[in-house]
Amino acid sequence: MRRLLLAAALAVAFPATAHAKIVFAAYEGPDAMQTGPGGTKVDMRGIELWMTGGPPRRFQIIGFITDSRKDRLLDGDALDSPAIAKKAREVGGEALILNTQSERQVGTAMGGNLWSNGTSTFGSGNSVAVNRKTTQFIVIRYVE
Repeated sequence: MRRLLLAAALAVAFPATAHAKIVFAAYEGPDAMQTGPGGTKVDMRGIELWMTGGPPRRFQIIGFITDSRKDRLLDGDALDSPAIAKKAREVGGEALILNTQSERQVGTAMGGNLWSNGTSTFGSGNSVAVNRKTTQFIVIRYVE
């Protein structure tokens, strides 16, 4: 019984990292050095996250982080993920720019019940769409 409770507690405590797939791809190109137009930014676990626009100072694009996860209640959101902030720091990033965010249906989860009492049968059922949310960030480093 204790093992079951421990397993349930761990499943609730760490759902976002268990279901997220985070991939980094390095960027190389002549337009790696840029200056942004300005925009809106928030702090994401100690890393600047530019939600719109980009920093109004010189920066270098290091690469892209793509986060793919199921869109369920306990799976968390990429926009506040400690794993994304950690990955950005690991590759030398000082800030992130939100590039794209999309969602697509990947399946359906269904359930139902059936009752019978001899002469009558009753049933009910439901179904829920299973979606996958993909978020892409541009990883940048500031240039003085």
